[in-house]
Amino acid sequence: MLYLQFHFSRYIVTLSCLLLLLLSPAFQSFAQQSGGQASTAIRTAISMNNRLLANPPLPLLYLRKGDYKITFQPAYFTGKVDGTDGEGLPVKGDFDGWGGAVNMSYAFADQWAVYGLVLGSTLSGDFTQVDTSSGITPFKEFRMSGADASSVTLGGGLSYQFFGETPGGFTLPVFLGPTLTIRNTESRIVETGFPVGGGPFGVAADYDLKSKGVTPGLFAGIHAGIPLGDYFLLNPFATFYYSFQRTMSGEVGAVRVDDGNPQNSLNSFRRGLRVEAAANGANVGANLVYRPWGLSVNITAPFITKDWSGGRFGQAVHSTLITISIPFGKYEK
Repeated sequence: MLYLQFHFSRYIVTLSCLLLLLLSPAFQSFAQQSGGQASTAIRTAISMNNRLLANPPLPLLYLRKGDYKITFQPAYFTGKVDGTDGEGLPVKGDFDGWGGAVNMSYAFADQWAVYGLVLGSTLSGDFTQVDTSSGITPFKEFRMSGADASSVTLGGGLSYQFFGETPGGFTLPVFLGPTLTIRNTESRIVETGFPVGGGPFGVAADYDLKSKGVTPGLFAGIHAGIPLGDYFLLNPFATFYYSFQRTMSGEVGAVRVDDGNPQNSLNSFRRGLRVEAAANGANVGANLVYRPWGLSVNITAPFITKDWSGGRFGQAVHSTLITISIPFGKYEK
């Protein structure tokens, strides 16, 4: 009976990871809101958080009872936005930022482990979004200057070594667990357009916007250890994530210019902004591990420059991501 329960549990973990992939076939990132003023900065922050979450420090490769590993992963990224958003409207921008993550995993039994993940990032940039939906070009232009965005993701769960029982040989663990992401964005919005009642094209509104949101989700992955001699190991991986919460709230701070239109989204912001902010996606990549130290470098992240899980907007974000993982602990390298 115990034997059957053990093997049933291992298949449940593996099937859960596969089902997570099937439940989100498009792996789209959603970040839309009525009015559009803040969406470029928010969408860029979500896209970069997606990329960091998709390239995390990974749990133990070899799960032997009593082994543990704590991995620190600093990250730096820079990029630009040049393309269209989810509604086909032109967006542009430049940004840079940095991040960091810690993964802690402990094998409480052979082939089984628990892990915890903490990931944070901060981004700064300037963005422009043009609204041509009225047929007038440009009808409205939104400049987001000095935009600052931060994200913190907390997660944890179970890891199981599905294949590979020889220490130091080929191994294939899977992992699955819940996440909670906290996001904050602040930006000055300068809206230019045609004023209410007619008149020349000019500044219609100038204000500060703050938005925030808490997003629960699921995070799963599978990674392999492929020895390359005595000194190196190839660590290919695939990660999947799914968000349950679809909105962020927001409010207007200082208002320098108000166009006075009761139908304008600036006034609706005062009643509370609702932003679509789910982040669902998948990623594949590979780390190269120097076995004597356990030090690893993500060799694919600098070359995968787009957030392909982010739909049309994700493909408008071109970024370079550099990460390195520094481990400590008692474990098989």
